[in-house]
Amino acid sequence: MYKLPSTSRFIDLSDYSRPLATRLVQFLLPYTFITSITVTLSFTVVGFISAALIWSGTFLALAAFLLPVKSLLDAVDGSLARARNRPSQVGRFLDSFCDFFVNLALFLAIAHHTGQSAGYALLALVLATFQGSVYNYYYVIKRHDSGGDLTSAIDQRHAPEPYPWDNPTMLKFLHRSYLVFYWWQDRLAHRLDPAAVHHGEKLTGGFLTALSVLGLGFQLLVICLLIWSQKMEAVFFYFTLIGTAFALLLVGVRRFFLK
Repeated sequence: MYKLPSTSRFIDLSDYSRPLATRLVQFLLPYTFITSITVTLSFTVVGFISAALIWSGTFLALAAFLLPVKSLLDAVDGSLARARNRPSQVGRFLDSFCDFFVNLALFLAIAHHTGQSAGYALLALVLATFQGSVYNYYYVIKRHDSGGDLTSAIDQRHAPEPYPWDNPTMLKFLHRSYLVFYWWQDRLAHRLDPAAVHHGEKLTGGFLTALSVLGLGFQLLVICLLIWSQKMEAVFFYFTLIGTAFALLLVGVRRFFLK
């Protein structure tokens, strides 16, 4: 159920729901009618409900609570596929597809609720996605270097071969969507540190733990905490300045100290 072998695991701050996700996967295993894609669609619904509540300005505490719930379900879908030994390229790209539109809905809802511009929201979304791309870039390198989960490729420009149970047409659509929403930011992460692909063994646990602050799970936790503390207007500032500066700092650390 893990993406890394035990010898290469690190404290993933973005994966804080893992202990509960592992128990939920064990509970769901016998119920074969509940597939990993079912779980992906479920976290999408949860994310949209949270965005709708933020947009309307009602039940904000519930809206905040639903974001860690979304992260929990996001941790379950891939783990469930791995536990059943049925990894899926459709599931991998559907996860990213749904994440993008949930994030888009959340950022636009926050802009509407706080009175900030949609342009500022989209800038924050682009930079938050870039931060996630930096996290994924190094994490995928580590998985390939250590013999972990290989569902994700370091370079996703080419459509992967579908598994026998994958729908090729759906995979083609989802992969093309991925190229539109994510690939250019993946390439930017690569251009900032192209040599990293040859130094997966140098990506230490401490570096990866710091890197995990850029992961989507931790990003949603930040939004959750800012909503609960009634500082929702600071969400875009966090992603445009603090998160981006930290991502670039980590790229510099990798290039100059972990080579």
